[in-house]
Amino acid sequence: MCDDLTPYGVKIRYSQELYIEEYHVTKALQEPEILYDWLMGILES
Repeated sequence: MCDDLTPYGVKIRYSQELYIEEYHVTKALQEPEILYDWLMGILES
């Protein structure tokens, strides 16, 4: 999951390397939320 977010960091540094579309943004926002919810579930139990 975290590997999926790496390209977005690359985009900032190397703007010609990656074209970001809306579905990439949606996925980039959803995946950390899933990870956060999973971790909070572990910490709260």
